[in-house]
Amino acid sequence: MSFLTSKDTPYLSEFGLKMDTEDMFAIIRTMVPDPAVRKKKVFVGGHSMGGMHTSIFAGWDLDGDPATLDDAGYMNCAGMFALDSSVSPMTGLMDSLLEPYTKGMPQIVVDFEKSLTEVLYAGVLSALRSNLIPRFVTPALADSMMGTPLGPEAMALIQGLGMVAHMAPNEESTVLNQIPMSADMKKMLNQYQSRTMEQYNNGIPSINNFRYTNEALLGVIFDNNFSHIPMVRMGLGFLVGGPVAKKDKDVLDMLYGGDSTGRNALYAATDAGPDLTHLGEGPLYRWANFDEVANADHPNFTDTTGALTYTTNVGEMTDIQDLARALYAGTSDLVEWYFSLRRVVDLMALNMPYAKKYGINYMHADKITVLPAIVFTSGAHDMSAPVGVSIVDDTDTTVVPGYSHMDPMFASANTPTHRKNDVIYPLIEFVQENINK
Repeated sequence: MSFLTSKDTPYLSEFGLKMDTEDMFAIIRTMVPDPAVRKKKVFVGGHSMGGMHTSIFAGWDLDGDPATLDDAGYMNCAGMFALDSSVSPMTGLMDSLLEPYTKGMPQIVVDFEKSLTEVLYAGVLSALRSNLIPRFVTPALADSMMGTPLGPEAMALIQGLGMVAHMAPNEESTVLNQIPMSADMKKMLNQYQSRTMEQYNNGIPSINNFRYTNEALLGVIFDNNFSHIPMVRMGLGFLVGGPVAKKDKDVLDMLYGGDSTGRNALYAATDAGPDLTHLGEGPLYRWANFDEVANADHPNFTDTTGALTYTTNVGEMTDIQDLARALYAGTSDLVEWYFSLRRVVDLMALNMPYAKKYGINYMHADKITVLPAIVFTSGAHDMSAPVGVSIVDDTDTTVVPGYSHMDPMFASANTPTHRKNDVIYPLIEFVQENINK
């Protein structure tokens, strides 16, 4: 399978805030044609960058004329919510809000964030349009930002893993041995599997040498006890069926750019076979779902001796099958293969005096605070910047214990005997309290 390059996607240079926000308006106006109903019953919200875009929608002016308020975002909804993100006037916090997205970007982009001149903004747009700057997140760019080379190939693999994990969860996975992989993909998978620096450097044993069920392989990629990528972590459960061990500190330092101090332990499977001449002959690792590893009566999931606690019920709340289906099912799935950099560049220019000239009609930041809002912040603090901070006056902010970055979207809502969902019920109550006001 071949993937598009930045050169193949000239249109992505225009996939910025104007297009995204106008799409939001189009959806809301189509689904709820009556403006009076929108103002009483439409609640806008998002996860991660989607929370910031909620704030942008609320302060946007669709026709660019601030004197006509009927097309202002805040006049077309009843309230806002954010999932491990922020709702705010988007002034004064831009450096901290954008830090997870700009870390490691090309120097011209970083310089622009600091100087914010129109000349530099126009230069960045020109560079995107002429392909001097990649138009979407490439493996090299993701590697510099997150320490992991995520790109279209990785996004496609994740979709495939979700499909087989849903359709054949308990069958032994053969996916990684069936598809050709680039060096970037092999590096990403090696980062997941490596417990020691020796294993990381020589790639032996590799993830292909371990026996995983389809569900277990998906769990290793996303679970907060195994994944080193903060943006994808979830409390899905734990590996069973074979031995695991903590990753060495020097491996964690490498994965986190030398900043693993104070972070939770990460684990990796250790039995790929009896010796190096019999790799692939180890036990079949399976996945124990979130409600199988720990609960209120037995809160700790430990090794066989009981001496080492792998995880607790506080950090486990998401059904791995909900994730598997979301990765591939439906008309719009979870992952975006080609994430446009234009929207990040536009975020940096959001409040600049020249913004309107480029179609960034963020004109009503001062009006956002009239909307009621609710924010749920993940207690695991996976993200490297305080994206859960909100400065809307009438905002109810809840820090949810144990949740990782993706859990507010996926935490199980129908297993209250394990743990009551800490997001959906308060969110429904918030809507009920504010609808028709």
